[in-house]
Amino acid sequence: MINNNSPIQEWTADCLQIHIPRHSTPTIIAGDWNMRDPRWDNGIHTLNPCTRAMIEWLHGLTFALMNKPNVPTREDNHGHSSTIDLVFTNKAAMSTNILSKAYVNTEIGSLSDHHAITFTIGPPLDESPCPTDNGLNWKHVDEEKFCKALKDIIERNRAEHTDMVRDLLNQNRNTASETELEKAINMIQDYLEQAAAKTVPARQIVKRSKPWWTKELTRAYAELRSTREVLSGWMREFHHPSLFLAEQVDQK
Repeated sequence: MINNNSPIQEWTADCLQIHIPRHSTPTIIAGDWNMRDPRWDNGIHTLNPCTRAMIEWLHGLTFALMNKPNVPTREDNHGHSSTIDLVFTNKAAMSTNILSKAYVNTEIGSLSDHHAITFTIGPPLDESPCPTDNGLNWKHVDEEKFCKALKDIIERNRAEHTDMVRDLLNQNRNTASETELEKAINMIQDYLEQAAAKTVPARQIVKRSKPWWTKELTRAYAELRSTREVLSGWMREFHHPSLFLAEQVDQK
């Protein structure tokens, strides 16, 4: 995978050529390409020569765009949008289905006017949903109490636990059958469930609950909003100095 930021298309093509020695290597190139094409950006109707040359170079190496067409990846404070953050994969990568679920995620906040592009690398696998209705509030669990409860449970099952560690869960054991592993996993899961039931408080469910949200995320989000407001004000003054000067005069 290659991360690309290309203010100069000719230089980028020369540089990327070094890192793409053969067509048989599955390759993903993603980043801010700073190029627009009517095939994926309906905000323009013609191509400049540099963009045309870059696209011909990509097609010559069997690269194809993975973005959904006409979904903006950049939006400035004046309402202008464009699709310039792009993900390309070559034929070798597409034939192995190595990349999937590529989309523009506007919910990931940042100080940039570019949106995040997310995708999955690797063969498609069945997703295991994380249940959110287990009724436990892990944000407010006392770690010391949880660890103590876990130790007490292991102590009450000392004979079974000792046998399992001696026969299977030790660094000298190199192989194990599926049945043995299943038994060990069930034992550990039972320990954790008992400790959780004893020490983790019940979760109060409301319509907009986010079970993964923490106090650290609250502080980080507040800092992000504060920084973004400062940066937004600075950008406004930078792009509209007349407004800034007028405000300074009014304050005097």
